[in-house]
Amino acid sequence: MITAESDGVIHVTLDDPAHANAIGHDVVDALEDALLYRGASAVVLSAVPGPVFCGGGDLRLAPERLQRLSARIMDLCRFSVASPTVFVVAVDGIAVGSGAQLMLAADLRSIGAGARLRVADPPRELAAGTWSLPAHVGRGRALELLLCGGDLDAEALVACGLASAIEAAPTDAALVLARRVAALDPAYRERVKAAVAAASVALPALELERRGFVPPPRPNGVPRDGD
Repeated sequence: MITAESDGVIHVTLDDPAHANAIGHDVVDALEDALLYRGASAVVLSAVPGPVFCGGGDLRLAPERLQRLSARIMDLCRFSVASPTVFVVAVDGIAVGSGAQLMLAADLRSIGAGARLRVADPPRELAAGTWSLPAHVGRGRALELLLCGGDLDAEALVACGLASAIEAAPTDAALVLARRVAALDPAYRERVKAAVAAASVALPALELERRGFVPPPRPNGVPRDGD
């Protein structure tokens, strides 16, 4: 994980492609700090170039730590909605699980041609974004994706309004967008974010999703955290 700051923008980069850029407690620490305590105007989350933006939570963690991680990620989603800081995600690979949660929780998204969003693995009874997906794609399409599976590719992400365009360099575009937002009057930025969140984000549904999370089994051969 790499973090950098300039012009009121904090940039957090997922940089563990050998483990599908899995989210661990260190990533959540960095994003919590950026969204809640650093007073940044905007936060950009991106990943090193590759086919995977984020494969989800770190399954190398012991089940109890993975459960705690999931709760923290859900809190992070709520923080991103409530924070006056604008959260921008740059995606040019597949986003799964916790990666999908953060992509959906973002205020703005910049995507490349390789971007894909996968919210569910129905045979394993895993679903992410039940609290936020319907606001983006509608109730019927959300249920289809969550119950039957499937990905939203870059063109579909633009078509449903999750992104405005397919960018040749999505991280660069996200940083330009973040700096543009950072230059706005803070009171205006906060007022607009609060009003849009009140109109579109079902936070009670986020709590329902949190309560229903069951840690998936760890892959064969992966030691428990601390082993």
